[in-house]
Formats: sequence, structure tokens, C-alpha cells
Amino acid sequence: MSKMILEIDGMSCSHCVNHVKNALLDLDGVDVLDVEVGKAIIDADANVTEEELRDLLEEEGYELISIE
Repeated sequence: MSKMILEIDGMSCSHCVNHVKNALLDLDGVDVLDVEVGKAIIDADANVTEEELRDLLEEEGYELISIE
């Protein structure tokens, strides 16, 4: 597992936080460590790609800005 910090645009409230958290939890190979407005910290398997994360968040109405 690899720790990643996702910077996410479009989140503005606790509803957004819960929405992003639940979407990330549905992705195989991802454990959610923390989510707050504008940021999510996850542990992800090596097979989880940036493209998968970007597509997932875009489907939910958010934009992945960067991954650290």
C-alpha cells in the first residue's frame, strides 16, 4: 500500500466530504485514512492508477488537482 494525498477541487461542505469518502471506499484497493474539504488521504495498492482516481472523482462531480 502506498500513502497518497489527493488535492480535490469542488468540495465545499461536509456532504462533499462524505460523498468523496464513500466514492473512494468503493474503489478496490483503496483504504481511506482521512477526508476533509479539498483533500483526501488514502492508502492505495500499486495497481490503483491516477487515471482511475481522476475518473472516479470526475464522475462524482469533483476535480483531482494533484497527488502527492
